[in-house]
Amino acid sequence: MPSDDTKELPPLIHGFEAEDWLACWNMHLRGTLVSLDYANETEFGQSGIRALSIDTLRSGAFGEVSPSPRMLCLWQAAIIRGGGWIGQGVPPYPTRKASPEECQRVVRQADIELRMEEARRDLAVSAPSRIGCLYLAEATLAGRKMVSHLKGHDAFVMDVRITSHLRLHRADARWLEGSLADEQIAGYWSGSPRYETPVWEYLIDGIIECTDEEQLSRLQEWAPEAGRRASGTQGRIGTPRA
Repeated sequence: MPSDDTKELPPLIHGFEAEDWLACWNMHLRGTLVSLDYANETEFGQSGIRALSIDTLRSGAFGEVSPSPRMLCLWQAAIIRGGGWIGQGVPPYPTRKASPEECQRVVRQADIELRMEEARRDLAVSAPSRIGCLYLAEATLAGRKMVSHLKGHDAFVMDVRITSHLRLHRADARWLEGSLADEQIAGYWSGSPRYETPVWEYLIDGIIECTDEEQLSRLQEWAPEAGRRASGTQGRIGTPRA
């Protein structure tokens, strides 16, 4: 779908962690990123996450659908619920098991995403699924603070534009503050602001392109190193150079 309905959008940014080597690598190749559901539906000719049942998402058995970071969280949570363990590192490299606190955090986040997806299917069926979309923020101080809080101070934050999309939803991230009641989830999917000063995030099933050559050049210097470290340690890959 041409992005005609994006013409009125403000300048946007996208952030991802330096240790997210797959996002680093994909963005550095052509300066673009593609959401999982967009790729499934337009490039691979198959149904995406939106077609999976809630029970399937909870079980972590996704079949041939390529995993997104949030799907990996659901998969890890399913392992933990089943009595297994998660961690970082595979032989011959040292393996570090996740602590009980880390496991609790993963299960808690997975439960939130399942609740959000169940509500989306009832309240905003045409919106992207949080489990398979890309997240954008406005290129404002509030938007950059939100990305920094979610992704860390060492994250790559890039100015982007939407080049193509299937679905787009604007939501006030402030609905997700505090304990997540059903009314807050409904408010999030309504697209309405929670307070007088909303912090908007944009969920898209589509393609984004970096619009800043300096930001892209910095990422392109880092991506090969990110790939080497990730393939060798299966763990955190460090901090990008300033």
